Amino acid sequence: MSENRKIAIFWSEIKEEILKIPGYIPREIRDLVIQALGTPTPPPTMFFCVYFIRQGKYLFGLPSELGAYLREGGISRNLVEAFSSHGYLLSGRSRTYREDINTWLIFDEKFGRRYIIVEDDDVLNVYEDEGLDFALVLKLGVEDAIFLEDAMLKGKIIGMATGERVSSGYISIMFTEEENAIISIPQKGLFLGLHGKKEYNKLLRILTGYLDHANLNEEQRRLRDKLRKLRSSEMIQAFK
Repeated sequence: MSENRKIAIFWSEIKEEILKIPGYIPREIRDLVIQALGTPTPPPTMFFCVYFIRQGKYLFGLPSELGAYLREGGISRNLVEAFSSHGYLLSGRSRTYREDINTWLIFDEKFGRRYIIVEDDDVLNVYEDEGLDFALVLKLGVEDAIFLEDAMLKGKIIGMATGERVSSGYISIMFTEEENAIISIPQKGLFLGLHGKKEYNKLLRILTGYLDHANLNEEQRRLRDKLRKLRSSEMIQAFK
């Protein structure tokens, strides 16, 4: 396990409580997020995601079973004891925040320390937060979100395996030998780099979840169904 790691965090809504934590989100990024939406809940006609990369210093690993206590929220005695066994104290003024699918933030207000916990397979890796490295606010209309989902599905089937550039509408994705992906949406002035399959799949799950629950009109439903059928047939051909 390397000492430092860039930790990707995806917000599908504004985490107002986290924005209030001193020093965690720089003021300019906080303002950017609030200006992008204005409210914690995006309108149904917009796909919204904030992509953060934070620099984390690796401290220690914990058994994955402790993830159950993180999912319950709050600071359990089990978690306090686990930290203590590695030489780190959590005060009674510590709070947990779930940042996305497999990432939690612990802020110890008394000691002024911030820990990021990432669930990786069968272990919870604990990092000391060393600050924001990068942030991007992604806002797309429903049709653009449909094309992005299609491009990402196509990339998962073809691009990652072959390194080919894939596209859907005016959205394109390039892949590197390290399985990193660069999403280009030039009409929006957006270029997003994703590091490895885990980040890629995490964004794709958030995007698909939004479209599955969005109130699509008839034209949008037909477009999505048509593109998904094409991707399904490509997947069948890929595994023949």
